Amino acid sequence: MERPVLYLSEYLKKNRDLYFTKLDEYRRGNVFLWLEFFLEGVGKVAKEAIETSNKIIELREKDQQKIMKLGKGTKNAIKLLKNLYKLPIVNVKKVEEFTGLSREGANRLVKKFVELDLLVPKEKEKKYRRIFIYKEYLRLFENS
Repeated sequence: MERPVLYLSEYLKKNRDLYFTKLDEYRRGNVFLWLEFFLEGVGKVAKEAIETSNKIIELREKDQQKIMKLGKGTKNAIKLLKNLYKLPIVNVKKVEEFTGLSREGANRLVKKFVELDLLVPKEKEKKYRRIFIYKEYLRLFENS
């Protein structure tokens, strides 16, 4: 997933009225009030980014422990997990590309990830051309 580490735009949107008030102050020559607001935003966003990064590290460690219990096939499972941090929504074809497994092997690996609660099918009733989501990872970004 590509996203700036410091996503200040969201902070500015949440504080829109204050943002425009401070911007007006800046235009009147009161640079200090604008800088104070801006730096408070940078600090808040940086703190949130650190918290999210720490949660990602914890999740990765927890999920790697789950994968280690698989025994045979651990190597491909680790490849898949690493790639899920770049692309957390996948189909079996993408898993084939990530791991070099056959379609059958990729299907088995996806099934194991579903059993381990690492992947969740987007539409449970669908049988073919299914899409799977690394939901726990995406959940970390919902409120950040």
